Amino acid sequence: MSTIDRLIDRFVMEVGYGRSIDWYLVKLSSIVYEIEDLCRYSMCDSLELFNEFISNERVLKALEPLSCFKDDVVNIINSNPRFKILRKYVRTIESTLATLTCKETKELEIVPRPATWVIEEKIEKQLPKKPIEKIVVGKPKWDIEKTITYIVIAIFIIGVILIIYSVIK
Repeated sequence: MSTIDRLIDRFVMEVGYGRSIDWYLVKLSSIVYEIEDLCRYSMCDSLELFNEFISNERVLKALEPLSCFKDDVVNIINSNPRFKILRKYVRTIESTLATLTCKETKELEIVPRPATWVIEEKIEKQLPKKPIEKIVVGKPKWDIEKTITYIVIAIFIIGVILIIYSVIK
């Protein structure tokens, strides 16, 4: 099984779980990253490989729901930094979606995801603030109970050694 066949299988399987344009673009981005990695280490043209991928019948069938949102897809790719890697392939994606007929078999949501720093900032605000513990540098706290326990154990061991010594003598 060739690399493209594996990418096609994975894309077709995974994209079926999504319900948003964002999901489709995330999955396409994942494929493009793999194609570009593959072409980085071997002599191939990533655009040519992507064309081979996107022209596959199974991929075209999987992309049909996106054909109803051609303009939205292009706008999201061109404006959202998360899909910057797809910008090199936007014309290919746009022309491919233009060849597909919109059947509206699957309604997709247009869910713009905020930037990661916005999400992290919201999460940080929601988390309860932990009080800052002061660390005292200097003398360690003396645990009197442990000290007494060690002394008792030491006295017991010394006593056993003295008894054994006196028995042997």
